[in-house]
Amino acid sequence: MVAIDYIETETAILEHKDDYLYIAFKKDAEIELEHVIANKEAREKIQQGKKMLVLGDIRYMWHISKAAQDYLASKEVTSLNIAMAILTSSLMTVLLANFFIKFKQPATPTKMFKNEEKAIKWLLSFKH
Repeated sequence: MVAIDYIETETAILEHKDDYLYIAFKKDAEIELEHVIANKEAREKIQQGKKMLVLGDIRYMWHISKAAQDYLASKEVTSLNIAMAILTSSLMTVLLANFFIKFKQPATPTKMFKNEEKAIKWLLSFKH
């Protein structure tokens, strides 16, 4: 049982849904290393040591630093995931997601989507 279902940080909203963790970056968020560290700490409070399916909504994010990308792709963060779907919409976020997946090569299955329903369906295919 998850004790905490919702946490808001400076740059993101993290919410435990029925079968996955939804992480939505706030509008025009400029993500630096300290932000992803704070978001990871929030995830740990929600996840309580359990790996989860993750839907990362970056549709409104403005920028993410190289250090933040490296940290997000590290085993320290990906060890919290079963799989991650990245929800994008604009050319900017599509480029960010493609770069992250191709060059950072997260250790758990990671895929980009423009459609939320398809992203959730893909995530749930990893449900145990």
